[in-house]
Amino acid sequence: MGTRTLNGNTQKMKISIANQNGMETFVEITDQARPEGYKYIKITSVFDKAKDPSAERVRYEMLMSPECIAKIKDIFNQL
Repeated sequence: MGTRTLNGNTQKMKISIANQNGMETFVEITDQARPEGYKYIKITSVFDKAKDPSAERVRYEMLMSPECIAKIKDIFNQL
C-alpha cells in the first residue's frame, strides 16, 4: 500500500489509509531538507464516480515541525 521514493536527499512516502464507498484516501509525507527535521504532510482523496476518477483532491496539507509531530503522536497514543 505504501511507496517510498528518493529524490536526491528528500524521502517521500505515500500510503492509502482508507478505501470505502468509492473513495480512497491517501497520506503523503515528505522529508524537508530545510528547516531540518520538518515533514510536509498532505492528505488527498480520489472518488471513483467523479468526472475524473483519477484526479486527486487535496483535503489537507501542512509543513510540520518535529515538535508538532511529537505532539500529534502523543495525541494519537492517548486515544
